[in-house]
Amino acid sequence: MFDDPITAAFMILAVILAVIAGLWFGTVLGESASGKDREKDGKPAPRRSFGDALQNAATTSAVRLWKWNRARSKKKEQESR
Repeated sequence: MFDDPITAAFMILAVILAVIAGLWFGTVLGESASGKDREKDGKPAPRRSFGDALQNAATTSAVRLWKWNRARSKKKEQESR
């Protein structure tokens, strides 16, 4: 199938990473759509539409990535001092 073993290794690695990313994103989307958040009165939040859940999952992922990158930068800056 692949002539070069290095190409095969990178292709397999790319497929594995894509599957892991898909599972993670699906988990975030599922949590977002399920309405696990509780309102102040203790009642469950209304179930979101798929579009709203997708938008919330993308926003949540972007914010988490930004916070992670910011914390990483601060840690690196503190270590350099």
